[in-house]
Amino acid sequence: MDLRDSMTRCRITTGARLHFGPLALSNASCRYFGGLGMMIADPGVELTVETNEPTSINAPAELVERITTTLSRLKASTGHPLRGRLTVVKQIPPHTGLGSGTQLELALARLHAWQIGEDCPNVRELAERTVRGGRSAIGIGGFTNGGFLVDAGRKPNQNMGLISQRLDVPESWPVLLCMKRRETGLSGAEERSVFHAMPEMPLATTQALSYLAFLQIVPALLERDYDQFARGLRTYGRTVGDFFARFQDGAWVHPSMRDLAESLWQETSYAFAQSSWGPTLAIILPDEAAARELARRLGETFDIECLMTRPLNRGALLEAS
Repeated sequence: MDLRDSMTRCRITTGARLHFGPLALSNASCRYFGGLGMMIADPGVELTVETNEPTSINAPAELVERITTTLSRLKASTGHPLRGRLTVVKQIPPHTGLGSGTQLELALARLHAWQIGEDCPNVRELAERTVRGGRSAIGIGGFTNGGFLVDAGRKPNQNMGLISQRLDVPESWPVLLCMKRRETGLSGAEERSVFHAMPEMPLATTQALSYLAFLQIVPALLERDYDQFARGLRTYGRTVGDFFARFQDGAWVHPSMRDLAESLWQETSYAFAQSSWGPTLAIILPDEAAARELARRLGETFDIECLMTRPLNRGALLEAS
């Protein structure tokens, strides 16, 4: 008898994903998309499934359709439904640049794989089952291993990018998430239409981003050199933002975050960048004291919310009982 036959409850937890922007959007490059990103501990996803309960979905109303669609895809891919009561205990705020869709759907796929007897499923297979990873593999690599990730992009005939490097981020470097309640970034059909209309990224921009990634940011992480990391990341984020400016009305997506971003650019030497389409700005700081002081000052000056979290250097956790 399989040990899991006697187990009635399975729980999975994962963090959120920061994406600092692509490396390439050009036919002049041999690979497409790519980019830099990292995982953070909070906000995160926590799901449970209780197999001794009737099959049902216990989730916020705005997630039920997405979950139902994902479970249908999983059943179509494997021939097996997810059995039992599925509960969403924690979720990542949707459309805030934190990878909520990928982390939720991969967590569902991992629960489903456990239930049908797949002990060590390939995460790329789980991503294909849930139709994730077409533009970025950062959330997929982060779900598996956490840490700071370099996505080398995908070839024209591939469905998913290649994670070429994965590094630990010093856990003594806290992360401050700055966001505006009820404001969201691009997603769904609107995001797809923007990518369809977007011009190619000049090769010179890809070369500049690659220089920052491989000769500043990655070495700084390896050497735990915060100042070099900060210089590299803030310049990387600004360079990406300038390329996307015509589609987001400036280097930063939301007017509410623009003053904050420009203030950080002019007045501090901290590492920061917009995550994906925002509106979240992620600020990585050298220590907790600096993070608390900056959160206090920003809260007094700007109409925003600040959440302090930490780097997540491990992948999703699955626990069965």
